[in-house]
Amino acid sequence: CLQAEKDLAKEFGESTIEAAGLANVVTVMKERGNERQDIDMAQKVMRLDDDSYMARMLKLQCASNGLFAAHRIGDNETANQFLDEGQKYLTPETQPLGRAFFAMDRTLYLIDSSQVILATRLVNETINSIWNERNPRVKTLLGISVALCNWGSPERH
Repeated sequence: CLQAEKDLAKEFGESTIEAAGLANVVTVMKERGNERQDIDMAQKVMRLDDDSYMARMLKLQCASNGLFAAHRIGDNETANQFLDEGQKYLTPETQPLGRAFFAMDRTLYLIDSSQVILATRLVNETINSIWNERNPRVKTLLGISVALCNWGSPERH
């Protein structure tokens, strides 16, 4: 499938078609637990020289998945790179679902890195900017992020 997308990208001169295929592979690698491959593919999408809206959303998706994978294997340097890179794509026009997924993966990483106060502040900022979203997946992801902050809170212990 990825090769077919590469061929289409070449035929139509659209780099985002290839990036979309790579982003889908990144998601599959995440689900299969292939963290190193996930990180490599995500980094390839992040290096894409395209600043279109679609490319930015794909980069955010890959930053989120790359952050999750790097965190999972304890590669904090790479996790922080994905964290920094992903935050560049959190703008008012960013799709709420992409923002919510990134918020959840970011929260997981920050809580595990003993940065509960920062995680809570960032979750609250995300909630304030997209809480009126009607998509139940967005609400669920934000709810998970809040629950993680509550769980990691020093007052809980």
